[in-house]
Amino acid sequence: MRANPPYSKQAQRHESGSHVHSILRDRNSYCIFPYQEPEIWFGKFSGASNVQYLFEQYLQKPLNREQYEQMRSIIKTISIQQKRSFSAEEILELLQQGILKDEIDRVGTKRTEERKKP
Repeated sequence: MRANPPYSKQAQRHESGSHVHSILRDRNSYCIFPYQEPEIWFGKFSGASNVQYLFEQYLQKPLNREQYEQMRSIIKTISIQQKRSFSAEEILELLQQGILKDEIDRVGTKRTEERKKP
């Protein structure tokens, strides 16, 4: 596989949670071209920071950390099942279709039931 040149679109994509966490703290840490928006992807290597970036930087609608963690877990599961990563636009489509919300509700209900068990 041939490496992507540093000025290519692929070189500006970030899926790793540690990369996105670093970008949230210092935009220049992984963005070699500061005038260009980083492209955040979502997949099996993503962390809650990816979801945080989407809601805080992209949508301007911050959530709490637990919600970021729940969404990250669900996105990771879907990514592994489908053997692919998702763009921010695709994640927004899943949100609009209610797929992620339904999964979050299902996981939340399951956790509540587990806590009630003696």
